[in-house]
Amino acid sequence: DMAKHFENLAKFKNSIASVDETGSSTSLTSKENRESRMLMKKILVKCADISNPCRQRRLCKIWAERIANEYFAQTAEEKLQNLPVVFPDFDEQTCNIPATQIKFIDFFITELFGEWHNFSNIPEPIAQLQNNYQYWLEQYNPKSKDATDHNQH
Repeated sequence: DMAKHFENLAKFKNSIASVDETGSSTSLTSKENRESRMLMKKILVKCADISNPCRQRRLCKIWAERIANEYFAQTAEEKLQNLPVVFPDFDEQTCNIPATQIKFIDFFITELFGEWHNFSNIPEPIAQLQNNYQYWLEQYNPKSKDATDHNQH
């Protein structure tokens, strides 16, 4: 649920900070602290749910295309029914896939996976995220509808 993304992320950051500073029983790893464990589980599920920018490049591109196609269909349906367009960047005629991926990574992914890395010390997702982010930056062309042929993998 993206509506609670930043709220849960802030709570997670505070929990990590309290572990680092105090090592107290309120830590996320404390078996006595049910709320902290639930928060850790929520963050882990969130990471899994939106992890495509942290996957191998081939999979990252496939999922970027799938998500774009889903949002293209949603945008077209909203326009057809004269509804407010939820994701205006996902008009199939004007969408720039690299730009949408850069925005998504900047807005949601970098901080979330940075905090997860601080907690878990698992370097692979962050390393892959950095590689994929660089890839999308290289593909980005602000004058182009789509700087890549998003039908190729």
